[in-house]
Amino acid sequence: MFSVIDIETTGLNEWQNDIITIGAVVVDDNLDVIKEKEFKMKPDSPHYWSADAEGVHRTTLDEALEFPEQEEVISDIIDFLPGSSTFIYHAMARFDYRFMFALFWKHEMRAEFYKLFPNQQSTIDPKHKKARERWQIENQKLDTWAHKLGLKFKHHNSLEDARLCYNVFKYQRSQQEFKQPNSN
Repeated sequence: MFSVIDIETTGLNEWQNDIITIGAVVVDDNLDVIKEKEFKMKPDSPHYWSADAEGVHRTTLDEALEFPEQEEVISDIIDFLPGSSTFIYHAMARFDYRFMFALFWKHEMRAEFYKLFPNQQSTIDPKHKKARERWQIENQKLDTWAHKLGLKFKHHNSLEDARLCYNVFKYQRSQQEFKQPNSN
């Protein structure tokens, strides 16, 4: 099983900033989508809210403060996602993974995090020059992948980005580039 996750945040520091939306696409071992959902959550640290984040996500602070509390959303995520799935994300430096880990850590739920995600994998190839040649793409940004795969999406919408990440993952797997990681 795979859980393809994308997040939108109030900034770039996982210990200071907050996740405001999580897009999740659950995929079986045949890469068929089982279910998908977007979760919205109230920021715990609204004083770190920035105009930049608001412009990117098209969500105002007032709107975000009406979202459900983080504890409630974490519980919903645990109920929604299958246990022991591989966390798939499209980000450099494990951005989405780091923020999700920090969210569970802040709420003293590290054990639950590791039960949900014993493995992780990015769709970004760390060998950038070779990736550009292999995939015949200019860069590894989501919008570049969307163009390559002929898909339209609304960037910086967590569910749309998670869907696109799923399509990138599925394409890469079809090209035999990525295998399911070992759970060691």
